[in-house]
Amino acid sequence: MGEQKNQNGQEQDINQLLKVRREKLADLQERGKDPFQITKYNQTHHSSDVKALYEEHEAKILAGRAPLNTDGMDEAQAKEALASRLEGKTVVKEIYVPGKIINLIVK
Repeated sequence: MGEQKNQNGQEQDINQLLKVRREKLADLQERGKDPFQITKYNQTHHSSDVKALYEEHEAKILAGRAPLNTDGMDEAQAKEALASRLEGKTVVKEIYVPGKIINLIVK
């Protein structure tokens, strides 16, 4: 019985949502606006372009730095390896998953 009431409540919510959406669509159409036209954006880049730009930018930023390999390190060893890169910065948040990742948010 409880499931039926919950299902009816969900149906009413969906029906109310559809009603509101139809009202908004009718309002836009009355004002001569095409909601599907006004939400379109001109495409300027493709995801492959963005990825290439990011990799190029990252290469410039990291130029001259030796890659940091933290494979097989525990949390303390990984922090020690990162110490030179963290000088003068404050660690705001850290996430450590043993054997997988250490993620530091710094300011």
